[in-house]
Amino acid sequence: MASADFRALVELYRAVGQPPVKSGSFHYSGDKTHEIAKALEACEYLPGHIAYFVDGPEERGEEVALEVAIGSNEEARFYSGTADLIKKSQSLSRGEAPKNYYLIQEDHLEGEEPKPENLAVALNYSRFITLLERLAVASSVSNNIFAKSLFFTVPANASSGPKTIELVTQIDPSYISAGSVELDIIENLTQHSAGSLHVPERQKILRLAISEFLAGRSNIQDGLFGELVKSWGDVLKKYDLDLDCYINNFSFEKLRSELADAQVKFSRELSDALSESTTKALTIPLVFGALIGIYKTPDIWAAYIIVVGALLAAVLVGGMARSQLFQLKTFEDAFESVFDRLELEGPRSSGSQVEERLSKARQRISDQQKYLKLVLWSIRIAAWLPPIGGTLLLWWKFY
Repeated sequence: MASADFRALVELYRAVGQPPVKSGSFHYSGDKTHEIAKALEACEYLPGHIAYFVDGPEERGEEVALEVAIGSNEEARFYSGTADLIKKSQSLSRGEAPKNYYLIQEDHLEGEEPKPENLAVALNYSRFITLLERLAVASSVSNNIFAKSLFFTVPANASSGPKTIELVTQIDPSYISAGSVELDIIENLTQHSAGSLHVPERQKILRLAISEFLAGRSNIQDGLFGELVKSWGDVLKKYDLDLDCYINNFSFEKLRSELADAQVKFSRELSDALSESTTKALTIPLVFGALIGIYKTPDIWAAYIIVVGALLAAVLVGGMARSQLFQLKTFEDAFESVFDRLELEGPRSSGSQVEERLSKARQRISDQQKYLKLVLWSIRIAAWLPPIGGTLLLWWKFY
């Protein structure tokens, strides 16, 4: 937005009929209208760096004569048009929005809307330079004070070493015909914090796409920035392709990691369940010893007590085995849910390599499940053999 003093100067220039600006000043001699009188009053104390009266204002009755010298600096300047602004502004090609400017041909003051089309494109390029500087590995003020030098690097490969490319951000009026560049992607990448998901990686991918484009045109001495502007759409296409490759590779690594974690988790749970079941099953041989006690005792009541004890042991051990079987069913449901999801994602994002590993992992864990189920049913059946055998032996011996 133009300052109040500069706006007052432009209002005066418009009020006197926009006379030609020659050698940095304009002259007027004619009727003193209400608009001119009001504008002169607003310009009474203009700062010298914005403008000053070389002559006048001299009033002659209903007429007035004046000559105003306009500032010629980055704080206040009249340009003949957008092309003149591009050539003379020291800030535009450095990625800084110019201040206090007026375009004579377009009759446009800074901050007014709508902006002339060519001016909007020039400001778009200036914003583009600002965003490129955030992506560049380094930047400096160019030997040309109207621009900056941005540095991008191409990593070493099998055929060549690392390469550094200098991009001088000099805007030329001839670039305007290419139109505005798409800024959404680079804007989003340079404004999000480094902690956002994948933003640093995506910044590197876009930086490399720019570097490789510039390296392919490093023989161009002048106008490299113009080549980037005209081909920015191609750079973004390459960025999209490289990003897809990164995401697919990331998905593969993520899926492989999830698969490994799932294997370890389910295998550990099955091993723990088997270990717990085996420990409790060690009581079964002791219960079988009760049959010997029944066979040797002459007391029927002692025999009954032994049978009841064997029965209680069977209830406890068999109940434990049954509980473990219920847990195994819950485990199977969770296992199927996880591996079904991994199988859906695997072929789509990572191809046959992960699909093959999923198949092998499913088979191994399924084999563990079957073995554990067999052990649990064996424990459950074995737990009831002592009380059944004891009852039959008691009946045979005492009845």
